[in-house]
Amino acid sequence: MRVGLNLWTAPSAWWPPGASFGADFTANRYMRDGLPAEASATYSLARSSSKYAADADSNFVFFDTDIPARTALGLSVEPATTNLLTDPVGLDSWLTTLASATPQAGPVLGIFVQPSLVTDTGAHVVARLRHPGNQSITDGVPVALSFWFRQASSERAVLFVNGNGGSSQLVISPASGEVLSIATTRGPMGLVELVQHVPGTFCARATWVPNFSGPCEVAIGPGTGVPGDTIIALGAFMEPGSLFTSPVIGFGAPSSRAADSLTLHLPAGLHHLTFTFADLTTQVISAVSGDYVVPTDLNRAVIRTIVGVAG
Repeated sequence: MRVGLNLWTAPSAWWPPGASFGADFTANRYMRDGLPAEASATYSLARSSSKYAADADSNFVFFDTDIPARTALGLSVEPATTNLLTDPVGLDSWLTTLASATPQAGPVLGIFVQPSLVTDTGAHVVARLRHPGNQSITDGVPVALSFWFRQASSERAVLFVNGNGGSSQLVISPASGEVLSIATTRGPMGLVELVQHVPGTFCARATWVPNFSGPCEVAIGPGTGVPGDTIIALGAFMEPGSLFTSPVIGFGAPSSRAADSLTLHLPAGLHHLTFTFADLTTQVISAVSGDYVVPTDLNRAVIRTIVGVAG
């Protein structure tokens, strides 16, 4: 008589040994109590508006109301915000000062539908393309400004806010990320970071604390004062406060995005959760249980994985 041995082995689990809960948003796989689980058994998400989130190619993807903003980078979880600019990507409605504007092919990165080549025609460092001054700010209340642009012939960019008869501005070098000059007539303005999303395409994030109340303009230009120098403007966003979030897009009026409400359906007992973000940094939240609502002020907005350990 021949005796056969069954050598079949269960495939290796993707979660670490001893984990009680797992969510891998990049691969769309989930676990509860040491067993694979459906997404709906591990988390739920509510959001009373649409939103955009970047994918692995830096293109922004649209997600409708209550649809988790999950891409190959992970799940985007953000607080509510408002973009004060009425036409953040509708550059056909923007105005020129000491410059000309020539439409370019779009969209760029999925959302910038009206790129514009801004050419210095006035031999001045503040030659610019400007969003109309139909948004109001409040004295002493900070705003977070995101300026999106592509390099053209200019090796600089000027980021500009204007109102009440004066302006604040930053002249930056995209190549080095340096701030080359600063003007603060209308309140302190500082560069927080310069992110190159794809080669030659940048987002400059700056905070500004205005020293007046009333309407203001936001603008971008080549920043050299050399006639004929160019930059490609893509758009801009202005959010109350000092937090930068994903683009919020409207046409003709300020636009808002609701907060993401992410609830984890944890197994019984207490759990220590390790969040790994898109940039591979981590954050630990300890001793949570039940249907746990994840805060929207995590260290990063895009979550790759969440691993829970009971205890």
